[in-house]
Order: sequence, then structure tokens, then C-alpha cells
Amino acid sequence: MRRLGGRAFKTAGIVQLNEAVSVRTHQVRPEIVWIEKGLLIQPQTLDRLKRDLPGTRIVAHQDDNPFGHRKSSGRFGSTSSNAYPTTISIG
Repeated sequence: MRRLGGRAFKTAGIVQLNEAVSVRTHQVRPEIVWIEKGLLIQPQTLDRLKRDLPGTRIVAHQDDNPFGHRKSSGRFGSTSSNAYPTTISIG
């Protein structure tokens, strides 16, 4: 995974996933968007949701230890807590 770098997360399937999340969220306009392990959610998707739906709370749920030794969290996708206004982490 490390050798592939960020390219592994820019495949057509990931781009389609992010587009589908954005389109559906804009259609439904929910009060809360709950993202479970958001590794495949791209930062620009979150930025678009935050900009276009200011009344919607975006929540990231991680069941990984946020103080653990994994260095890959947040490197490829949007799992870093600063990408989300609300983060719930259970370690």
C-alpha cells in the first residue's frame, strides 16, 4: 500500500463513490452525515459538503485507537480528525 501512495485512492470506483455520496447528500439534505471509517472519502468531498450544506453535521466514526502507532491514518483519505467537525473515536 505504501508503494502505491495516494494513487490507490484515486481510482474510478473511489471517484464514483465520492460523487455518489455528494449527490445523494445534496438530494436528501440530512441533519447528520455519519461516515464510518472514512478512508475512501476524499477531503474535497467533505469540503463540498461543508460548504454547500452548512446546517448538516458531518460525523466521522473510527473504532481504531486514535493514539495508536498506525502512521497511515489520514494519509490517503479523510480519516484525520481535522477533516471532520465532529469525530468519535473508540479505541
